[in-house]
Amino acid sequence: MLQLNVKHFKSILLISLLILLAGCAKKNTPTPKTATVSMAFTLNGTKRTTTNVKAIYNSVQKSIVVTGNLGTSEEMSLAFSSTAVGTYDLTSGLVYATYLPDLVASDAFIGSSGTLTITSSTSNSISGTFFFSGFQASLTANGTVDVTAGTFTATF
Repeated sequence: MLQLNVKHFKSILLISLLILLAGCAKKNTPTPKTATVSMAFTLNGTKRTTTNVKAIYNSVQKSIVVTGNLGTSEEMSLAFSSTAVGTYDLTSGLVYATYLPDLVASDAFIGSSGTLTITSSTSNSISGTFFFSGFQASLTANGTVDVTAGTFTATF
């Protein structure tokens, strides 16, 4: 009876080792693609470059939001309802630009005049230029911003 238990133990140990070794086998994982993502602009005369750029594509509405972060609470956002190469006026309702200097939504500056030009658009990337003048969203504040020489490249 003891001989049978040793045989079972050896079999179980061998199977366990094989499973463990199979789990350690080198996996054939694809190399991640690197992409250039960037956003830079001049804000009221000061050149700014974002530290992190993200793009979200809504396939139902065929719209994209590109957001560039400047630190932990400051950001520039561009939203477009068309991904076709071309120049779009901010007053058209097809593109929107917003500069958020902090985490308070009422401090945001909304682009009221200017253009966004899509210079390249593929099934997973978009790039272009932008400039705009904007007003502060708050009903109690009356600040303005001028954004010039804006460029962006993003993948989604």
